[in-house]
Amino acid sequence: MSNQLTKRAIDALKPGLVDTFIWDGRGFGVKCTPTGTKTFLFIRVRFSEQAESALPDLAAVDSQMTQMRDHVRAYSYNFMPQVNWTNTPVLVLPQDTAYYNTNGDMVLYNDARAAANTAGFNTSNYNFFAVRYVGGPGSFSGQAWVGAPGMWLKTNSGPVATHEFGHNLGLWHANYWTPATGVSDPVGPGANQEYGNPFDTMGSTGASNHFTASAKDILTWLQPEYIQPVWGSATYRIYSQDIPT
Repeated sequence: MSNQLTKRAIDALKPGLVDTFIWDGRGFGVKCTPTGTKTFLFIRVRFSEQAESALPDLAAVDSQMTQMRDHVRAYSYNFMPQVNWTNTPVLVLPQDTAYYNTNGDMVLYNDARAAANTAGFNTSNYNFFAVRYVGGPGSFSGQAWVGAPGMWLKTNSGPVATHEFGHNLGLWHANYWTPATGVSDPVGPGANQEYGNPFDTMGSTGASNHFTASAKDILTWLQPEYIQPVWGSATYRIYSQDIPT
């Protein structure tokens, strides 16, 4: 879909059965990810010289995915009620650890997808997917595409999987604005601190915190009737958005 990227065009974009895009013709765009039940492929891979026992067993995978599913269900107020995952067996990459350390995590990612496809698991048949491996390239616990399916996981942490899933849905990191020295105005000069918001899983994966209200608005999980525009001085009541009613 191609259109002028205006506020009216973005406000009119609603979740549907498939992903919807608006492009402005200059390389900028917005994606609206549908709500509802999602499918997820969990790909476990080992390096050619690595023992299968190095990879997490199915109980660990299911525990991680159950946490991610429950987080998303709660954060979305049941607009995304279920993530149904499929586990591949442990697949063997065509190269050893040293090869991927030299050639990088993108080569590993592509080889893992190819191995899954050969085994009968085509990532195109799923809404989302993860490549799980141990050791090798990447100093991260997880990383993911923003606004598109696909993530790398090197941990059994449920909150990390939820964080990466947030990226796939289109969210960036939840940051913190640090005012410059001597500046008392919180919106004045300062610097952006990456991962700085400890109250959002997109800022800190140390706890199972909800996405912020602004993120839920982007994902259309927080409905318009629960959003109060502020145009001037007045008295407003603020409600918690991360505690079940």
